[in-house]
Amino acid sequence: MNDVSRRHWIGIGLVLLSAVCFSATSASAVLSYKAAANPVAVITIRFLGGIILLSLLLKFTGAPLVLPPRDRWLALGLGVFLAGQSFFLYSSFELIPVGLTMIIFYIYPLMVAMVESLTGHERLSPAIWGALALAFMGLVLVLNVTGDGLNALGATYAVIAGLGWGCLTIFSSRVMKGGDARAVTLHMQIGAAITYLLVCLITLDVGLPATIQGWAAFMAMPVFYTVAVTAFFAAVAVTGSVRASLFMNIEPVVTICFGFVILGQVLVPYQLLGAALVIGAVVAVRWEGVRKAATR
Repeated sequence: MNDVSRRHWIGIGLVLLSAVCFSATSASAVLSYKAAANPVAVITIRFLGGIILLSLLLKFTGAPLVLPPRDRWLALGLGVFLAGQSFFLYSSFELIPVGLTMIIFYIYPLMVAMVESLTGHERLSPAIWGALALAFMGLVLVLNVTGDGLNALGATYAVIAGLGWGCLTIFSSRVMKGGDARAVTLHMQIGAAITYLLVCLITLDVGLPATIQGWAAFMAMPVFYTVAVTAFFAAVAVTGSVRASLFMNIEPVVTICFGFVILGQVLVPYQLLGAALVIGAVVAVRWEGVRKAATR
C-alpha cells in the first residue's frame, strides 16, 4: 500500500470515528433528556467540557491557543451564533427522533450551495440542481408521516439548526483563513459557553439528570464531542477538507442506527427511503465539490 492510499484510508477511518462520536453525542443528549435534563444544561456541559478537553489537546500538541485580535473577536461572535444554532438542534432532539433531526439538518450543504449561488460566489451546475430536486423529494417522504403525525415544531427547529449551521459554515471559513482551525473552533465554543452560562444565571432553568444512567450520558457528551471534533480536524489534515466533508455524510446513517439500537426510535420504510434520497443528494453535491477541486 503506497503512502497516498494509506493516507486515504486513515482519513476515512478518522471521519468514521468523528461521525460515530457526533452521533453518540446526540444519543447521549436524548438519554440525558429522559433522565430529566433540559437542553440548556445539556448544551452548557457539552461546551464547557469540550473547551477543557480541546484546550488540553491544543496544549499537548503545541498548537497555538491565541488568535489575532480581529479573528478572536469574530470567532467569539460566531460562538454566540453557534449557541443559538445548538439550542434549536438540541431542542429538536427533544421533540422528534434524532435520526429524523439529522436527516433534516444535513440539508445544510445544499443550503450553502444555494446561498453561494445567490451571492455570486458559485454557479449551480446541472448536477447540483438535480441534487436539490432529489433532496426535496426525499424531504417530502421523510416529513410525510401518518398516525400521530410529525411534530412540526421539532422539524422546524431542525430546519433552523441546519440553516444556522450553513451560515456558520460560510462565515467561519472566512475566519479560519486567518488562523488555526482548531483555535478558531475553541474560541467559538468559548463564546457559546459564555452565552449559555449567562442564560443559566439569568433564567436559573438548569435541568440536571435524575438517574445514574442520565448522569453517565450527561458526562460522556463532552468526551464524545471533543473526540468527534478532533478526529474531524485530523481527517481534514490527512485527506483535505472537501473529501473529509464528503465522507461525513455517513453521520445521519450512524445516527439513525444509534436511534434504533440505543433509543428505540424507529423510522418507517418510506422515511428511510427519503433519508436515502437526501443523503444521496448531499453526497452528489459534495462529490461535485471534489470533482471541481480536482480539476483546478
